[in-house]
Amino acid sequence: MEHATRRRRHPAEGAGLMASSLTTALHELHLRLGGKLVEFAGWELPVQFAGVMPEHLHTRAHASLFDVSHMGQVLIRPVSGD
Repeated sequence: MEHATRRRRHPAEGAGLMASSLTTALHELHLRLGGKLVEFAGWELPVQFAGVMPEHLHTRAHASLFDVSHMGQVLIRPVSGD
């Protein structure tokens, strides 16, 4: 996953975010939607958008997504093992 290994300098560097946190493919969407970003295990991830109760009610009435792209890695190798 090329995007997952990309490091980005965040404008809020002095606000507790690491200067070189990893970002997921949904990072730009999280920013556009106003996500509150925090550093977690080297990744810059959103922990909240509208607030706990509005998000809970939205999930119950509609649906929500959880970005798991930071939780694993897939290695694809040819049968030859090269």
